[in-house]
Amino acid sequence: MRMSIGMKIGGGFVLLLLFMAAVAIQSSLIMGNTISNAANVDQQVVRLSLDYQIADAFKEASRDLRAYLLYGDEKYLNEYQKDIENTKTLLGKRLNNCTAQARPKLKTVLAEVTEYDRQIAVYAIPLAKEGKFQEAVAVALSVASYADDVEKILVELIMENEQKTGDAVNNMQAYAARGRSLVILMGVLALVAGLLMAVFITRMITRPILATVREAGRIAEGDLTGEELVVRTRDEIARLAEAFNRMRTNLREIIGQVVQTSKQVADSASQLATQAEQTAAGANETAATMSEMASTVEQVTENVQKVSAAAEQAAARAAEGARGVERVIGQMKAIEQASANVSSAINALNQTAGQITQIVDLITQIADQTNLLALNAAIEAARAGEQGRGFAVVAEEVRKLAEQSASAAKEIYELITTIQNESRKAVEVMAAGAAEVTEGSRVINEVGANIKAINLAIEDVARQVQEVAAAAEEMSAGVQNVVGTTEEQTSAMEEVSASTEELTALAGELDRLAVRFRM
Repeated sequence: MRMSIGMKIGGGFVLLLLFMAAVAIQSSLIMGNTISNAANVDQQVVRLSLDYQIADAFKEASRDLRAYLLYGDEKYLNEYQKDIENTKTLLGKRLNNCTAQARPKLKTVLAEVTEYDRQIAVYAIPLAKEGKFQEAVAVALSVASYADDVEKILVELIMENEQKTGDAVNNMQAYAARGRSLVILMGVLALVAGLLMAVFITRMITRPILATVREAGRIAEGDLTGEELVVRTRDEIARLAEAFNRMRTNLREIIGQVVQTSKQVADSASQLATQAEQTAAGANETAATMSEMASTVEQVTENVQKVSAAAEQAAARAAEGARGVERVIGQMKAIEQASANVSSAINALNQTAGQITQIVDLITQIADQTNLLALNAAIEAARAGEQGRGFAVVAEEVRKLAEQSASAAKEIYELITTIQNESRKAVEVMAAGAAEVTEGSRVINEVGANIKAINLAIEDVARQVQEVAAAAEEMSAGVQNVVGTTEEQTSAMEEVSASTEELTALAGELDRLAVRFRM
């Protein structure tokens, strides 16, 4: 049966109250009997007092009668009559408060007193009033036997009542003493029972609580190797012990998970650092490639400027006539060669842009993986609770840096796409220029005298060369933007690397905290 602590304590109090109730009932019984005995004693005292009063009143009447017969004074007669009437009245009261054993004697006393008073009143008092005191005394002496009988019976009654009163008092005192002893004994038994129940209930409650406190102290010191608490009762303390055992088991599992998670975080941070280094290396390679591309664009610009100068020289010398035809043919070949060089450079630029696109894709993948790692780290930090709060902040910063890296990679990809589009346009323009140069060479070979056509062709070539120069300048600006973005990416990777180091340090601190617990 499952009994709570309240039921056990309540049961103990109920038992104690039952003991106290038993003591109270016994005390009440003793008190009732004592009161009954006291009432009996009081009744006996009242009877004894009436007996004494009757004896005193009758004696007073006898003395007053003797005084009247001796002195003849009426006041003594009046006193006698009052005393004898008082005696009869007291006898009436005594008959109303008497036992069956005493009633015949009291009736005899009343009859004797009545007869005594009748003979005195009929014979002695009239003689005394006539002055015949001797004769009146003789009458009084003749009825003295009534007085003797009355006094004898009254003495017997008084002695009996004194004996009964003494016996009642003794019985009352003895019963009171026995009752007091019984009450004291029951009180002592109730006190002992209460102390035993208090000790039993206290030990039953405090033992498992002290064991729980001891094990809780061990857990507070980081020791989770204790044995499970065993409580054989089925009350709140047993439920407390079960909850404590579950708490220790859960703590063991949580600490184990914390240790495992800290190791995983450390491994993830190491991988993240490696990937950050690889990303930084890729960004550096991209920057180097962009620098080479910038140099190539500068060379293209220089070549375009050279082509422009050659075209101007060709236009100036075209006026010289046929003498400059062969030279113009040579210059056209140089233009063809320069156009071929520009086309090659642009094709190389397109290839480099393709490589940059691959690098940007790699950066995007690294940023996505970094974001995923940051998300996993945030989840593990959330599981770690309060100790993983700082780790969660670092993971959030890493995630933001990964998103910034992805955004910068997207911008680089868009810039490179623009460069490739412009490069294709430049190739198309260069192809057109090459075609025009070829056509011009053919015209010069066929019609050496058509100088005007050559001048027009040269002007057309000069215009196209200016367009190529403009495209090369735009390409140079795009390359500079790519270089700047690459530098930002490199800086971001450095921050990621620093955050990874902090993450590794936090993982180490988490591992050191977890090591404090012994499992």
